[in-house]
This record gives sequence, structure tokens and C-alpha cells, in this order.
Amino acid sequence: MSDPFIIWTMRRTGGTSFGSLLTTLSEHPAIEHEPLNTGRVLGWITEHWEAHQDPTHLNNALGHVLDQKPLIKHCYELAPDAINRALIAAATARGYRHIVLDRRAEVDRILSLELAKETGAWGPEEAREIYAEIEAGQRQLSPIDIHKGVAHIRFCAKQRRWLATELDQARTEPVLIYFEELYDDFDAGRAAVENLLRILGINAAGHADFEGLLSRALTQSSQKSRSIAQAVPNIDAARAALAEAHGRMTYRFDAAVRSTPLGAAVTPGSARRTIIDVQADPGDDVAYFLAKGFDVIALEEDPATMQALDTRFRAEVASGRARIVSADLSAGDGNNATVAEAIASFGAPYYVKIESLTGAEHSLLTGMTSVPRPDLPPFLSVQVNEDWSANLDLLVGFGYGAFQLIRQGPKYLPPQPNPAREGTFAAMEFTATMSGPFGRDLPDTDWADADRIRVTLRAVQAEKKTLRAAGQNPGWHDLHAQMTLV
Repeated sequence: MSDPFIIWTMRRTGGTSFGSLLTTLSEHPAIEHEPLNTGRVLGWITEHWEAHQDPTHLNNALGHVLDQKPLIKHCYELAPDAINRALIAAATARGYRHIVLDRRAEVDRILSLELAKETGAWGPEEAREIYAEIEAGQRQLSPIDIHKGVAHIRFCAKQRRWLATELDQARTEPVLIYFEELYDDFDAGRAAVENLLRILGINAAGHADFEGLLSRALTQSSQKSRSIAQAVPNIDAARAALAEAHGRMTYRFDAAVRSTPLGAAVTPGSARRTIIDVQADPGDDVAYFLAKGFDVIALEEDPATMQALDTRFRAEVASGRARIVSADLSAGDGNNATVAEAIASFGAPYYVKIESLTGAEHSLLTGMTSVPRPDLPPFLSVQVNEDWSANLDLLVGFGYGAFQLIRQGPKYLPPQPNPAREGTFAAMEFTATMSGPFGRDLPDTDWADADRIRVTLRAVQAEKKTLRAAGQNPGWHDLHAQMTLV
């Protein structure tokens, strides 16, 4: 099963051809492009929001639609911020991948947009007929409204920063692809598409017409609007004014932070690549996290265990990829700030795994109440004990809204997806000392809300009590939690 995805884009970035290609190759259902635009298949959601400003209806409506995992190409410059924000939250909670498609040549994009508005040619078939009339002198073009063009380029710059910040706050790791990477050179475009297919888990080789689809998408979708640009009376003045305005826009999607071989993470700050492993002994989970490409902060309180971990991961400690940290993992006074202190010292993590030999899970979670919400990990797991109900309440209060209960032990753990959805695939068999997959590597259909997981936990804990009374080993579970936006 491949990942569902949303393509976040702006007009005139080649999104229609790109989105159609990916949708055809995926097993998830297709839906009309820009479905939330007024007058389109999901336009009623936008219309209801604009009429009533009802966040409950908005979240419920988007959640109901995205439960079906449709593939969405969305022009976020056309939607209200509230719609975009709710869409990010609903998609992230359901395991969607976020793909941001942008265009480096922003001035060309705006000019292409203005020409499309003027001519009515929004696709190559329309363009062939209309452009022929313009080139033959049968149709005259009006001057571009430079003031509106400059205002729009400023608006789009603001929207890019807004999207980057919202995706960052949603703890996503989006992939950035540029128009030029897809369409300027066929071989480069092929490489970009194939890389993204691997990330999404789509098997292109299984599609009989992959080569034809790829060729049509990357070579036959251009309108060639440059060919008629000189027919615009003020094209040179418009280009100069737009270039000057664009040059003053300081924000660009961050091309320095590479989250995948394909493109950049779109967040303003660094992508989170750190896992905090609480009670890391004997270190098999640490080895697994490192093999997947994450850095690890291992919290331990036993000096002998710390020494053993330091010896086992000597190379990773020397390179800075692993840190073995002395920590107080006792229940203490019920408010153990050890994890919060690690976050303050080493930065916001991607995933925190909490286990305690002394039953201090509740104390450690309680100590995390001092962590600012933006610094909480998007994914967290905690070993289930008698404090499970209070721990679930804490997690809900932190903002976690989706949960999975994972029975521990090699024969119960879900298999790793290959290709991996978290980091890289680690060719390792899970053992009795390992906690198994985490985050997006967990089955995306098994996430449940707090009410449903509470019912499950209550039943599991009751069954454990019965088994213990009969002298049997009931095993143990980890509760995984995923952050959602409210």
C-alpha cells in the first residue's frame, strides 16, 4: 500500500500534469483537481465555511472525505487560510504525504498566469488554437495590470511562508519539488518522478504504460506561453516590475535542508531527525533508529549499561549521531522532568520512546508538561502500565489525537514497510528486546482516536488481569501517539 498524498501548489506550476501522472500510478482514488474550489466536487466545504465559519463542520467534513484517502492537488493560494490549515491537520492525521510543488522562475509563473487570464487558455489544447490566432494578428492582447501583478507576487510570497510555518507546526516532513526539476530536462524529470514514487511506495514498474504516461506528462503539457509574450504591449515593463518586487521577497522555500534525495524539507527550520530513547538498554532499538538514519539520544541511569552502550556505539558517539546521557528515570515525586530537560538540551525530537523498569512512565510524561507544544515530538510511544488512563489523558492534553496499541514481542510487531515511510529501510529482524516500527511506519489504517483507544485499552488491561490471576504471562503493550492540530 502506497502513501496517499496532497500536492500543495500554485497556479502555473505544472501541477495538473504532474498530479495526473502520480494519481494514475497510485492505487488510491482520484478526485477532481483543486476539489475545494467553489463550484468543484468539494466546493461545498469551502462555501459552508465562508457562510458559517464553523470549525467543527469544517474539520468533520474534511475528515470524512480524507478517510477515503483521495489524492489531492490543491492550489493553496486560492483557499482561505482556515481551509488550508484544516486540510493540513486532517491529512497529517491520516498518514498523507505532503508534496510542495513550486516554480523557481516566479516572474515567469506570474506572467503565464496573467496570460492565461487574458486569453482563457489554461491548457495546451486551448492554447494551440488561441495562440495561433494571436500569432496571426487575429486577436489583440491587453496590457498587463502591473499593480495587480506586483500585489499578487507579494501575496504568494506571504503564502509560501505561511504554508512552511503551518507544515512545520504540524510536524510533517514535506517534500519540495520545483517545476524546473520536472520539465526543463527529461532525464532529470524522470529521476525526480522515480525518486518520489519510491518515497510514496508506488510501484511504477507494475503499470503497463508507465513510459508513455511519463513522456506525456513531462514533454507534452507545456503551453509555451513565452511564444506570445511579446504580443503583450507592456510585457517588458511588467517583467521588470515583477522582477523588482520578487527580488525584495526575502523568503524562499528552504533548499538547504534536504529531507529526501528528491528535494528539500519546506520548513523554515531544520528538519527533525532526532529520537529520544528512554531506558535504551540493551541498545537494539538504538541500533534500529540509527540504521534508519535518525540521530539518537539514549537516556539511561545505570552506569554499567551506559558504558556498554557507549562501547557498542563508539563510532556513532564519536560522530555525534548518538549520545548516551545519564538520566534519572525513577518515579520520584510524580513529576520527573528528565525528558523535558533532554528536549531543552538537544532540541525538538521527532519521536520519543518512553519505557521504565521502575514504572516511571507517568512521572516522565507529567514532567513533559513544561515542554512548549511546538517542541513536542510528532510521534511518541509509552509502555502501558497501571497508569494507562492518566497517561492517555496527558497525551490528549498535549495535543496527541491519534493512537495505536502495539503488542510487544517479535511475533506481534507489525512488519516494517519497504520502502520505509520513516527514514530509510533497515534490514533488521525485530527481536524480543526491540519495540518495532514507529510513526508513519505503523499501519496507517490502525490509528484510532482517544475514545476508541480508551475502550481498547480497558479491554486489554482487563484481559491481562485475568491472565495474571490464572498464573499466565499476559505480555505487554506500547501505546503510540501521533500529534494532531486542534
